[in-house]
Amino acid sequence: MLNLWALDYTLNLIYIGLIKSGGLILHIETRVTSGFIVAVVEAELIDVEWNVGKTGEYYPTGILADVILGGKNVNRVSLANYGKIVEDKIGIGSHLKISLAGDIIPFVYQVEIKRITA
Repeated sequence: MLNLWALDYTLNLIYIGLIKSGGLILHIETRVTSGFIVAVVEAELIDVEWNVGKTGEYYPTGILADVILGGKNVNRVSLANYGKIVEDKIGIGSHLKISLAGDIIPFVYQVEIKRITA
């Protein structure tokens, strides 16, 4: 029997399909789709580094205290853009919950402690 509480992933859908022909069941097909539980860790923002993209726009990168996320040492996070920083009240000393977008790029999942720096 499948123990749902012992899985490292979530079950999103159980599909049962019946293939019928003239009232007779020829084949029963079952599928379970899954999605991994998203890893989220909290880290403190130490600094903000501004970089220039290919189109000439500035974009912010947050410098973090080192944390382990998805088996990787992470110390940088995408802060998206200036509007996102202002909207979420992100500043030096903020505590951010971060996750990996597509298991690759660290991004801000949630702002725990907000700091506004002048």
